[in-house]
Amino acid sequence: MSDSLLKLRDNYYISTKLEEIENILKNTDLLRLKYTDNNNSSQLSREIIKKIKQKEKLFLAINIENKLLIGNAIKDIKKIKQLCEKNKVKFGIKIQDKIVVANIEKYKENKEIYANIIHTLNAIFYENIEEKYNYLYDTICDYLDNEFIKKNLCGFKNDKCKVKKDSGIEMGCCYHCKNKYFGMLYTNKFNLCEYLKDKRCSAKCITCKLYTCSELQKQGIKYNTKNVLLIRYFFNPIQKFVIISSHFTPKEKIMKKILKYSFGK
Repeated sequence: MSDSLLKLRDNYYISTKLEEIENILKNTDLLRLKYTDNNNSSQLSREIIKKIKQKEKLFLAINIENKLLIGNAIKDIKKIKQLCEKNKVKFGIKIQDKIVVANIEKYKENKEIYANIIHTLNAIFYENIEEKYNYLYDTICDYLDNEFIKKNLCGFKNDKCKVKKDSGIEMGCCYHCKNKYFGMLYTNKFNLCEYLKDKRCSAKCITCKLYTCSELQKQGIKYNTKNVLLIRYFFNPIQKFVIISSHFTPKEKIMKKILKYSFGK
């Protein structure tokens, strides 16, 4: 059984083999969320919402066959958690000392599809708003680091990106105007970012990590508040503006603004 459980935070888990726990689900409502090309909209009809409100316990079975449909699943899962809280419905079932909240179908074959679903299930169980946004922030940064560094999208070689390979400029786009208030209106002199330490960003600036130059965009590579799904579905418009407008700013300052405009859960 333990081999088929994925650990979330605290004592929450996800199952990857539903048949192993079906007999335990007898007194729990099993809500199937299935997203296919033929069934790709929200699964929360009025009948299902009414059904959730009448239950004592709820367990999700999630099946996503196309990565383009992940967003619908994220929205539904967030809504279900809100309904459970409002109507005092227990989310998940207790198996021994573990709380299993959902089953993910065909997990091994679709790990990339389900990554954001696992992060969503992790995030919705944070009671503390600061801890929740801190988790989301770090998770998004790790994702972007993985995209840029491991895939080497910028084509770095000998500290020069592919755009500036024939110039004397190293460290790619980690440069900004010295005068932070007037920028290029004050001077056209660019300086290496002060947060770059040992060729790595010490600021953990989510805005800089989202940045893609025009050359990458020509190749269809772009990261923004719409296609990074955890930003799209967990942050409000003001928080998104903070995220896209805080270049060369350390995490703690960005987080302070994100929390200021969190407006509750």
